[in-house]
Amino acid sequence: MNPKRRTALISRLANGIGYIATDFERFGGLFVQALLELPLDHRGLNLLGYPVAGVVDTTNGDGKVAVEYSDRKDYFSGDMDKARGDLAHALAGAPSAEKIFLLSGQPSRPQVAQEFERSMLDLPEMKGKTLYLWGAVEIATHLVDHLILSDSVVRRLSPYLPDLERIREEEAAGRMMPEPLPSWLPRDDIDRAIVERLRQKPVLAIGGVGGIGKTATLQAFAHRHQDDYEVRIWLDGDEIRRADDLQAVPLLRAGESRNIVGLMQTLRCLLVIDDAPANLDMTALERICGKGTHVLLTQRSTDTQSFNLPMLDRLQSSALLGLAPVKCPESVFDKVWGTVKGHPLTLSLILAAVREGATWDDILEDCDVIGDMEFGGRRLTDVLLERLRPSLTKELSVFAWSGLPVCDEDFLSFAIKPLGIRKLKGNSLTAPDRNRAVRLHDVVQASLDGSWCTNERAVELEHLLDTYFVEAVDFH
Repeated sequence: MNPKRRTALISRLANGIGYIATDFERFGGLFVQALLELPLDHRGLNLLGYPVAGVVDTTNGDGKVAVEYSDRKDYFSGDMDKARGDLAHALAGAPSAEKIFLLSGQPSRPQVAQEFERSMLDLPEMKGKTLYLWGAVEIATHLVDHLILSDSVVRRLSPYLPDLERIREEEAAGRMMPEPLPSWLPRDDIDRAIVERLRQKPVLAIGGVGGIGKTATLQAFAHRHQDDYEVRIWLDGDEIRRADDLQAVPLLRAGESRNIVGLMQTLRCLLVIDDAPANLDMTALERICGKGTHVLLTQRSTDTQSFNLPMLDRLQSSALLGLAPVKCPESVFDKVWGTVKGHPLTLSLILAAVREGATWDDILEDCDVIGDMEFGGRRLTDVLLERLRPSLTKELSVFAWSGLPVCDEDFLSFAIKPLGIRKLKGNSLTAPDRNRAVRLHDVVQASLDGSWCTNERAVELEHLLDTYFVEAVDFH
C-alpha cells in the first residue's frame, strides 16, 4: 500500500477507536477473534453488557491465549497501574497462557509502553510468554494491514467503528453487491439447492428464461450468505470474456488495486458474474478458486451442468400478486396462472400495473388477448408496459434513446431526478446492478421501440447529456 495512504487510514481509524468508549471490550473481542482466527471465549461481559468480576476477559479453549481490555483514559499514564493490574489478572486467571494481549482504546505512549513491556517480560512468571501491548494506533495498524480486505470483518466491526464501513464504501463501491429488492420473495428451496450444488463444485451457472429472476436470485443469495465470505465481488459479463480476464479487472480495497484472482485464492470469496458469456470456461474458473471461494454466474443459455431456475409455484405467485392494493379475485388469478404460470417479471409487471391504476378486469382482458405466454413473457410484457406508458414515458425514454439497458445513475438522476429512478425501481422494471448504475430487465429493454422516445425528447436528452458533462467537468 502507498505509505502515505496507509498512514492516513491508520490515523483515521485510531481516532475512531478512541471514541468507542464503553463498547471497547465488545469491539476488542471481535477484533482479536478476527485477527487470530481462533474460537475464543469472551467472559468479561454479561448478557446486559456489564463487566464480570474475577474472570479473564477473553481466553481460548486450551488457555494458551488471554486478553484484557480497557477504555481507561489514563491507561498509558504514570506507572501504567491499570495495565499492571490487567497483566496480573491474566496471569492469575490463565496461568498457561502463552500469548497475553493487553488492549486499550487510547493512543499509546511509545517510550512508556516499551519500558512497561521490558519490565514485565523480566518477571519470572512471564518466562516463555509473549506480551502484546496495543493501543489505538497498534489496533488500527493491524486493521489496515491484515483485516480491512475482509468484508465480513468490516461488517462485524463497523457498528463500533463506522469509519471502517465508510472506507469500504469509498474504496470498493464499484464492485459491491447490489442490495436486495424490497419486493423480493425468499425462495428457501432455491437457496438450499444452490448451497448443495456449491458443495459439489465451486462454480455454478444459473440459467433460465428472461425475466425469471436469475440476477435477483444470486443477489439475494449473496446477501443471505454474506457472513460465509470475506469478500464478495459483483462483475458484469461484458467485463469477463474468459477466465484470464479476471487478472486484469481492477478491484479497490484499502486504497490499492487488488488482484481478484489473488483474493479468490487466499480469502473466502464469492464472485458473481452477471450475464456471463456462454463459452466461459467453467473448469478454468474452478482452478482459480481457493478454499471457501465460490463463483456464481447467470447465463441466458443453459447446459447439463447449469442449475435451471424454476418458475414461481402457484403459492409463491399468489403471494406476489397479494402485494397489490386491491385483492386479486380468484378467477383472475386462475386466468393469470394459466397464461403466464409463475414468470416473476411478468407477475411483477401485473402488480405494477394494478398499483398504477389498472383494474383486475383490465388484467383479465390482457390475458384474453395474449393467450399463452411466449418465450420470456415478451408479448405480455409489451402489453403491460403500455399500461405503464402514461406514467413512465419520461423515464423509459432515456433507455429507448440510448439503446442500452444500463445507464449511469448520476446522469439518470440528472435527467429524470431521483423520483424518476424510484419510479423505475418501484414498478419492477430494473434488475439488480452494481452501485451507481441502473439496469432495466432485458425483457423490458427489448420491448422499448422508437415510440418511447420522440425526436423532440431525443434532442432534449442530447442537450441534457451535454449539460451534464459540462457541469461534471466544472465540479472536478
